[in-house]
Amino acid sequence: MDAMASSRDQRRALYEKLVGQTVADRYEIVSLMGFGGMGAVYEAIQRNMNRRIALKYIPSHNPVTAARFEREALTVSQLRHPNTVTVFDYGQTDDGFLYLTMEMLAGRTLTEAIKTEAPLSPQRAVHIASQICRSLAEAHRNGIVHRDVKPDNIFLIEVDGDPDVVKVLDFGIAKAVGGEDDVQLTGDGRIVGTPRYMSPEQILSQSVDHRSDIYSLGCIIFEMLCGEPPFQGPTTTALMISHAQDPPPPFAERLSESALDMIPLDLEHVVRRTMSKDPGARPQTTDELRDELEAALRLHQANLAAGLPSPTSTGNHFAPAAATPGFAHTGGFTGTGNFTGAAAPMAAAPPQAPPEARRSHKGLIAAVVLALIVVALLGALVLRNQSAQAPAEHLATPEPTPSEVAPVPMPDTPREEAPEPTIVAVNDSVTLRLLTDPPGATIFEGDAELGTTPYNLSVAPGSDALAYRLSLPGYESLDVRIPIDPARGARQEMSFELQAEEERPRRRPARRPPSPKPTPMEEATAEDDSPTEPRRPSIELLDDGPRPKVNRL
Repeated sequence: MDAMASSRDQRRALYEKLVGQTVADRYEIVSLMGFGGMGAVYEAIQRNMNRRIALKYIPSHNPVTAARFEREALTVSQLRHPNTVTVFDYGQTDDGFLYLTMEMLAGRTLTEAIKTEAPLSPQRAVHIASQICRSLAEAHRNGIVHRDVKPDNIFLIEVDGDPDVVKVLDFGIAKAVGGEDDVQLTGDGRIVGTPRYMSPEQILSQSVDHRSDIYSLGCIIFEMLCGEPPFQGPTTTALMISHAQDPPPPFAERLSESALDMIPLDLEHVVRRTMSKDPGARPQTTDELRDELEAALRLHQANLAAGLPSPTSTGNHFAPAAATPGFAHTGGFTGTGNFTGAAAPMAAAPPQAPPEARRSHKGLIAAVVLALIVVALLGALVLRNQSAQAPAEHLATPEPTPSEVAPVPMPDTPREEAPEPTIVAVNDSVTLRLLTDPPGATIFEGDAELGTTPYNLSVAPGSDALAYRLSLPGYESLDVRIPIDPARGARQEMSFELQAEEERPRRRPARRPPSPKPTPMEEATAEDDSPTEPRRPSIELLDDGPRPKVNRL
């Protein structure tokens, strides 16, 4: 650690020597803003325009690196998206150092925002992620893969009252300076790069395309929502193994129950799918990722605004085990957790007050009944021809009028109180998400079609196991039984792998009954008609389907 600190101090002292000097005869260096493994960033003044700029200074004496840097810098300088930092100029000094000048930004990195304010709200996280998607989309259309998408390269500035306007930094420069291989080891075994946000294909030195940036962005969104990166390890090697092998963790492992309830379940699913190990299982473009993020958030907000059960909150889209008094459910859930059928009204039932209100009303009724009995007895002594009014058995208001009072029941007649309806706490529900590989399977409950995977629903913790049939054209139907285990948490995922129909082992044809023994005359006829060589059966005629692979057998 002391050696590393000493080396860092030495580099700082070396970079600080450039303060006050002029680069390329027009950029006067004012101060050192920061430095890292690739070089340093300075605040500078462009003399001919009297404009403050940021100057990136990269020490390099390798002609191959310099040529690659100029090629990448030329491409990056063509990017014009408002969420991408503007590159003004680039080149190489007389002593061989590379430089790049960019617009000067006043704000902070996303790293600083996460450190002080995370976890961010879903609305804010999606707002920031959508801007990153737009910036990356322009670069990807121009054949540029960033390869180093991380919070340090996401800058937040304030524009028109919005403090979270994004500027994405360092497009293609890491590739240009570091070379084609993303994961590099120095002489002492240290890694050049940012493994905390690297895609599995980067770590495994496989072919890398724009979907690698999508994986890295998924890690950033996870960190904005959960306050920490998806994978952490005691060593860099352990961290890289987690990115290459481990599935992305559920949000429930990182957030409290109250914080988890604020995040739409569909949004969590999009983020975790973005971090799939297989690039083909991720959103294939940043435009697709942005649409999915914003759609999940819009659906959640629309349901909340309309007072509908939210398909993404752990305690709001609740399916009670017993029927609610006065209504019968006639439909299932859609893939997002909404009802596909309406609630059909049954016989009208009077509204029920909460249990505490009913108990207070009962005490008040008893007092009123006693008072009315006394009044009735006094009235009987004065007017014997008039019958006394009796108190009401069921009151609409605490102070009934005499015309609303029903006859008093006899004291020896027991009053049969209606049983109080069962109140089920919606916050005690378990949210299930059903997944299939491949997705899009239709879910049947008996003959009723509920929806397609991925599919959300909530059930009471004490419910019986769920029995469904999963059906997808080209695949075998699968009958599943899902137990409801509250010990597994408020959010649970169940994934089922469907088997393609052609992968089923072939059945042997049924044995044919033995043919009757031919007569001597038939044997003689057969010998005369048979060719000189025995006829061999055609394999193709015995197997009219595709041949099974050996490893399948």
